Amino acid sequence: MPPKRAETHGRKFSVSELAGALKNDRVSSLEARINAACIRVATWDGHWEAVSVELIQKPNIDRLRRVMIQFTSELQALRLPSAPVHPIIVREEPDRPPPRLDRDIERGRASVVGRVRDHKFVARGHNTLRGAAGGTRLNAELLVAKKMIQ
Repeated sequence: MPPKRAETHGRKFSVSELAGALKNDRVSSLEARINAACIRVATWDGHWEAVSVELIQKPNIDRLRRVMIQFTSELQALRLPSAPVHPIIVREEPDRPPPRLDRDIERGRASVVGRVRDHKFVARGHNTLRGAAGGTRLNAELLVAKKMIQ
C-alpha cells in the first residue's frame, strides 16, 4: 500500500507536540529534528515502526533496554483498568517484533520493542487497542480518575 502524505506529516507534528512541554496553558513543541516516514504494512491491527534516534552520547544498550522495560507513567500509578501493567515490552529475539505475533501482549495495550541497537529499534503497537478505541477509553478513564469528568 502506498504511504499517505498526510500520515507522514501528521506523525512529525504529533511527536513534536506530544514530546513538548506545557507552558502557560500552551504546548511548546519539542526542539528536535524529526525525520519520519509512513510505511504501510499489509497486516491486521498494528503499526510497525523502525525508529532511529540521535543521542548526545552513545548509550549503554543494556541500560537503554532496562529504561524501556522499567518505564511507567501516571496511567500505571493510577491503575487504570485499560492501562497496561507494562507499557513497553522489550523482546530479545533477533526477529522481534513481527507484525502479527506480538500484537496481543498486555491485552494489545503495550508497545513491543525489539532489535534494540545504540541508536535504533523496531516497535510494534496495536492501532485499535493502543490507538483509536483503546486510547479514547484510556483517556476517559484518566479524566474520571482525576475527577475532571464524572
